[in-house]
Amino acid sequence: MTKSEAFKEVSKSILTIEDINFEKIWKLYNKPKSNKHIAYKVYLKKWEDVDIEALLYVIKLWLEDEADKNYLPHLENFLNNILEDYVLENIQKEI
Repeated sequence: MTKSEAFKEVSKSILTIEDINFEKIWKLYNKPKSNKHIAYKVYLKKWEDVDIEALLYVIKLWLEDEADKNYLPHLENFLNNILEDYVLENIQKEI
């Protein structure tokens, strides 16, 4: 077992599923200057009950289609405001 594998295995008993899911979002969004603590609180408040695979897919779509490549909002702002607007706009297009 490698050092990395050992830490990952032990962390499974420490991290909750919400923590693991948020880490996936954090890595996908890739905005290191975001406030991770606040972004995590927003995730728990607004998005915790959403299927993580669907959420990751929609975030990836937004990053590909909508994101200004020169300016990426902090993750906490994206999760609190922009993501919801993006989802609602696209639902209206589908109806």
